[in-house]
Amino acid sequence: MLYTVVDVETTGLSPRQNRIIEIGAVKVLDGKVQNEYFHTIVNPGEEVSLFILSLTEIPREEIMSAPSIEHVMPDFLEFLGKDSVFVGHNARFDYSFINEELRRYFWKPIKNEVVDTIRLAKRRLPGLQSYRLEALINYFGFNHKKNHRALDDAKITAEILLKLLDDKH
Repeated sequence: MLYTVVDVETTGLSPRQNRIIEIGAVKVLDGKVQNEYFHTIVNPGEEVSLFILSLTEIPREEIMSAPSIEHVMPDFLEFLGKDSVFVGHNARFDYSFINEELRRYFWKPIKNEVVDTIRLAKRRLPGLQSYRLEALINYFGFNHKKNHRALDDAKITAEILLKLLDDKH
């Protein structure tokens, strides 16, 4: 099965009121993270708060000089593909932001099957105190510090996905 693990960084928590500022995605096929990545910074067309700039550590200048979502989305949709399973840690968040951006430009929403690594972890690892990305990184002993950067977080989520799909858990 082909999975595309996606992470977005945004200007806030509401898909209707906020915008994407970064997209990262990685392909997973046949139980292996592929050397196929999608990454871009996105100019949201609005001011980005100091809190978000500090959280992501993406320089304001890099965001403001980046392409808009309408220029980025065709390449992202091609990378995602129609047959790939959309995976995310709290996948509904990432999926809803992608679809809201598509709606803004009168494009069709994506309809990919969705796997949420939080829900999968709750089924496969019942009883953990937390299912946050940092907690799963620690549980599996990965040497990674969550840094609110889309591609890095997509890569580590892909590794978590593989651990959760492994029959040993």
